[in-house]
Amino acid sequence: MLALLTLLLAAPSGPPTLKQIMQDPDWMALAPRQAWWSDDGQEIFFRRDRPDGVTDEIVRLDPATGGQSVLTDAERTTINRPGGDWDTARTRRVHTHDGDLFLSDVTTGQVIRLTNTATSEYRPRFMAGDESIQFQRHGRTVVRNLATGAEFEPRWIVFQDEEEDDKKDTSDFMTDQQQRLFETLRKREEQSDTREAWSDAIDEADPRRRPEDVRLGSGRNARLIEFSPAGRWLILSTGSGRRSGEQDTMPRFVTDSGYVGTQRVRSMVGVPKRTTETLLLVDLDSGTFHKLDHSVLPTIRTDPLAWLDQDAAANDNATAAPEADNQNATEDGPTRAIRYTALEWSPDGERLVIQARSQDNKDRWIAEVDLASDPPSLEPIHHLYDEAWIGRSFNGMDWMNDGSALWFQSEESGWGHVYAWDPETDEVTALTNGPWEARSVREGPGDGLLWFTTGRERPVVRDVHVVDPATGEIRQVTSLDRSVDSFSLSPAGDRLLMRVSSATHPPEIVIQDVQADGAPHWLTESRTPEYLSTPLVEPRIVRIPSPHGADLWAKLYLPPDPADGPRPAVVFIHGAGYLQNADNQWSNYAREALFNMHLARQGYVVLDLDYRASSGYGRDFRAAIYRNMGTPEVEDLAVAIDWLATNHDVDPARVGAYGGSYGGFVVLMAMFTEPGLLACGAALRPVTDWAHYNDSYTRPILNTPERDPEAYRVSSPIEHAEGLDGALLICHGMVDDNVLFKDSVRLAQRLIELEKVDWEVAMYPVEPHGFREDSSWLDEYRRIDELFRENLLED
Repeated sequence: MLALLTLLLAAPSGPPTLKQIMQDPDWMALAPRQAWWSDDGQEIFFRRDRPDGVTDEIVRLDPATGGQSVLTDAERTTINRPGGDWDTARTRRVHTHDGDLFLSDVTTGQVIRLTNTATSEYRPRFMAGDESIQFQRHGRTVVRNLATGAEFEPRWIVFQDEEEDDKKDTSDFMTDQQQRLFETLRKREEQSDTREAWSDAIDEADPRRRPEDVRLGSGRNARLIEFSPAGRWLILSTGSGRRSGEQDTMPRFVTDSGYVGTQRVRSMVGVPKRTTETLLLVDLDSGTFHKLDHSVLPTIRTDPLAWLDQDAAANDNATAAPEADNQNATEDGPTRAIRYTALEWSPDGERLVIQARSQDNKDRWIAEVDLASDPPSLEPIHHLYDEAWIGRSFNGMDWMNDGSALWFQSEESGWGHVYAWDPETDEVTALTNGPWEARSVREGPGDGLLWFTTGRERPVVRDVHVVDPATGEIRQVTSLDRSVDSFSLSPAGDRLLMRVSSATHPPEIVIQDVQADGAPHWLTESRTPEYLSTPLVEPRIVRIPSPHGADLWAKLYLPPDPADGPRPAVVFIHGAGYLQNADNQWSNYAREALFNMHLARQGYVVLDLDYRASSGYGRDFRAAIYRNMGTPEVEDLAVAIDWLATNHDVDPARVGAYGGSYGGFVVLMAMFTEPGLLACGAALRPVTDWAHYNDSYTRPILNTPERDPEAYRVSSPIEHAEGLDGALLICHGMVDDNVLFKDSVRLAQRLIELEKVDWEVAMYPVEPHGFREDSSWLDEYRRIDELFRENLLED
């Protein structure tokens, strides 16, 4: 405490220089990146970077005193690691370390090494009854009896056709003649057949022999596979799911050899051919398997994009999607391609629930496998349809520890909430509801409650909440006025271990009793003396009314000195699209946050905006960009600039913007499609043509270029480059295997042919998508700083 007080009282140094800002953010704090409880709940461990910025270290933390000690290399190998699986009584935990299995016993404090092999063992779990565990080795399921140590593989699942007789029929004139003429050859053949039959009979009579393989046919492979805790069934999804197709090539100009190298990179959107997966249920007792019929899933035979084909036939371009009718399924039409995303056995192994989604991203299904029917069949539980696309968040599901219900997440209400399915009544109940999102859902140890984080009052601050599935009662557990980045409950379930941060304070370790009156205890202070003595421009979190639906949230950095007339402004536009950055949480954009403060000190009003497509604000907010990327975001940028002009004396003619990746894309769309909105902009590693981006991100939002070319024409900056208005800076790493450098090269050629002026491209030969070298960061942001000074500041 005395050391911290000394740091806080230290005379503040001047504002950081641009070179200091662009250093590795470790100069600000060596913050905890991961934290977990010891199995007995008496200690906490957390991981953080070492001061060298290259390696990391694990720290032991005493939750009672806050005392810390860095583990030695030897000690790192002996502590328990997070993850694994607890037995029913929560006295034993099976887990992995360095590819081997370990069993921790809380009652004795012992940690028993179960395997010591060169082969990697992973995904250990207790079987029903807790006498045995199952795990994976070489992609196969292995069962181990904890008392005897005996191991066995239930059955081998082999992707081959039925085994053929090694003796192929080679009967022809010559072989028939040999058998007819030479008795010795006939006798040897008969003896061979007798020995083989005798060996097969012995194998059949041996009660200890390994069960025969289950052959599922050639040409397929397993993607998901789950073994029943009761030991009888095995469920697996098979098929390629998607094929990469033709891949692009990326050159590397700066190499160790001095020669130009090349690297194969991802294929482009629409190129991977997505095929359907098959769900197979294997009866390990009999060695038989059943192909589960997914045609029973609601609307599986309906093509929600059929209207695109109809419009294309009638009119070469489709400009707007009519309200899709996803209920007119035909009885005999083909089923759509699907992909299985979860296979969940109940703790006793008597029930099985699966989750699947359509490869066109419009539908998600949860269904039970009826193990008692003949043949086993799928019984739908929940169907989620979205005419835009099913989001990547809010798809978690799991059984309650006692097997009484299945909880799952859904955006059915327009917000990500938690639901419960009762297998006895077949009823689905919404456990949470309202204009907010429940994230990081998990069941507490032995309490039968579901824990999650949310900002119920304000979406920009997340606290821990708990809901009782039996009553639906929701209780807020923490009130920290900042965000809980992650949390876990102690093994006894009586304390919360959290990583907590704010917009200007990196994550710290905080614990709190789970009772309503529990007070938080801050156990770490990870900020460096250099950062503590740095004067900061604290951002305000503001809410901006919008005529386009939900209001916008942003971080506002105001200049410390009073204004002398209208002021210039800069808008920072975050990347990723679906990401929340205008919240009271330490951001991955630590350098950018300090750069925003740097700009504010120069007299700019700076706004860090969560535009439509950002996360944290509900389904309609994220899906507003469907088939029309760039337009809602630019509309939100215009609303934000008007708000700045009205409320903070900003000169709308002197506004610039910068952002990377998706943020760079938005900068380009603003400067190409909305003349006069921005005086200048810096587009860093920007997507310039969505037809050249990857499949998994782009296809849900824009469909495919072949089927929906208008969506790509409307949404791609290169299609609007003739509208460039203002000074444009493009910065791009040349070994970026996410947004390929080719994106900026193609746009540069387009601007050259359009005879555009007042634009430039800065290239970084050794940088990937996220820059790694301090020198590259500094060069990039010097250029951005100069761009704003030249175009926004008055002489």
